[in-house]
Amino acid sequence: MSDPGASLTGRDLEAMIADVRSGRPGHVTRDINSRFIEAFRAHGGVVPGELSRVPLILVTVIGAKSGRARTVPLAYVEVEGRLFVIASTGGAKENPAWFNSIVANPRVEVEIRADTYRAIAVPLPDGERDRIFSIVSGQTPGFADYQSRTTRKIPVVEIRRET
Repeated sequence: MSDPGASLTGRDLEAMIADVRSGRPGHVTRDINSRFIEAFRAHGGVVPGELSRVPLILVTVIGAKSGRARTVPLAYVEVEGRLFVIASTGGAKENPAWFNSIVANPRVEVEIRADTYRAIAVPLPDGERDRIFSIVSGQTPGFADYQSRTTRKIPVVEIRRET
């Protein structure tokens, strides 16, 4: 049996971003997401190989339209002891489906490393969004590049663990 995620590479991320930017993400994104999720769970919250340096979480949302649970792998950043995900979708012109889902239903389940917990996903208001996005873009310049590719203001979402 092969190792889940052993073949995941930066090229997979590029292919997924291109798929999403096409405006009609499809089988490429679904296939890569499935492989990320399998690898993440098989390796205690780390995707092995080339992508092991990318801090990833799995967020399970309730679909805004379907009402079904969907798990998405997302890169995350920690700023000031808080956990954030950026709804960049590689600079696509539309917000990602997971973002629309958390706007409709902000209660999510989070898997980070080997920990799983319930959380509330809170899109930041403009002023706080701008401040956090600036910090994140300074740490990860790719996000500034994504913002330059789109006219929409890329949302920043705080993941707040339920107590």
